Amino acid sequence: MNQRFHRASRIPFGVVGLAIILILALPVLAHTEFLGSDPEDAALVATLPETVELTFSDTVIEPVAVALTGPDGRDIAEGGASISGEIVTQRLTPEPNPPAGTYTIAFQVSATDGHPLTGEVVFTLEPEEPITTTTEAQPTTSSSTQPTTTAAATTPSTTSPSTTVTPTTSEVSDTSTSTPETSSQDGVSTGAIIGLAGGLGVALALVTLVLTRSVKQRGGN
Repeated sequence: MNQRFHRASRIPFGVVGLAIILILALPVLAHTEFLGSDPEDAALVATLPETVELTFSDTVIEPVAVALTGPDGRDIAEGGASISGEIVTQRLTPEPNPPAGTYTIAFQVSATDGHPLTGEVVFTLEPEEPITTTTEAQPTTSSSTQPTTTAAATTPSTTSPSTTVTPTTSEVSDTSTSTPETSSQDGVSTGAIIGLAGGLGVALALVTLVLTRSVKQRGGN
């Protein structure tokens, strides 16, 4: 009876010990899982973020590798990734005009369970329409300057009539210079007439004097 009791009492204690070992081993047997990212998988974004974040179910340890490839095939990840518990953060190379299209985040991390975890996240960059509209407004500005050039071209045509007026002024001056010539000619002709009249008067006076003397001489005889 005593032997049976001891055997029966040993079985429960053995089962309890095995259960305790299994419970303690559960965290080790569980694998780290990928929970999500920012940007999310299949997300549509208007601007390229400065950083991307990956969240896992367990604390992440080194080594960690994160790459972000754009539609042109370039890896725009800047430097190494930083770890803060279950979150891995990767900075991106700043780009003023990143190409629109599909971007892929590829990662490989290690967790405290010792198992490596790999995966990828895909999101799409599609800039907003106002940005494109602002870019198209530049040719409008250049075309608006063309009428200004045309207006400048019409300015010489305005000055050309003023050039035409110049000969008119010279003609006036020529006319004014020709006027004294006419007046001088008039003066010469007037003087000649006066001289001629005076000569005729003197001749008539002489003729009259001669005739008077001859008449007197005839009367005396």
